[in-house]
Amino acid sequence: MKKKCLFYGLHLTIFILVIFFWARMTFGYDHDTGRLSAPGLGALKYFTIQSNLLCALGSLSWMLGLGRHDNVRAGFWALFRLAGVVSVLITFLVVIFFLGPLFGFAGMYAGSSLYLHLIVPLLALLTFFLTGAGADIPQKKTLWAALPLLLYGIGYVINLIVHWTEHGPGRHDFYGFATWGLPVGLMIFLLLLCVAAGLSFGLCRLSHALAHRKQT
Repeated sequence: MKKKCLFYGLHLTIFILVIFFWARMTFGYDHDTGRLSAPGLGALKYFTIQSNLLCALGSLSWMLGLGRHDNVRAGFWALFRLAGVVSVLITFLVVIFFLGPLFGFAGMYAGSSLYLHLIVPLLALLTFFLTGAGADIPQKKTLWAALPLLLYGIGYVINLIVHWTEHGPGRHDFYGFATWGLPVGLMIFLLLLCVAAGLSFGLCRLSHALAHRKQT
């Protein structure tokens, strides 16, 4: 019972944090969000917002019990939650290794961004392992968790190409991936896809190993 209460508490915390800070950004109440934030629905163009909302929906699906008592659907909903975790971890890593050094960490962790770039991803990772969600995912299907990043990246690149001028993509490259040219931007995107695929596979392998250890 204590474990179940802990799991509910963690998932509920993730859901509330994401919805609350997304709402603050959306309605313009968070004036210290630093870079990569926008009022209104414009914030949805950022992968940070999309990934956090996906993660929040994954937590909601767990709290609603979706797939927990159905062997056929358990794998799907566990994969759905894994996709949310992998997506927010990509956000977490991009901020640490790319956006932070490029734009400054102060802006990356100001206001709502502190929760969406740092706290929620770490909470999501902790919750994923504690609930053992990865044990329900067949390892041959783990790469599907990288699909949200793939779809976002395709849309991002198409937007860059459509708006590309002799001066570059301008404000449409809000992540700065094409700062050194479109080919470099594509390489960064492919690298992120490889990282997402590695995270998907690695998290599930570790989750399977932990589940097996508990049984023995």
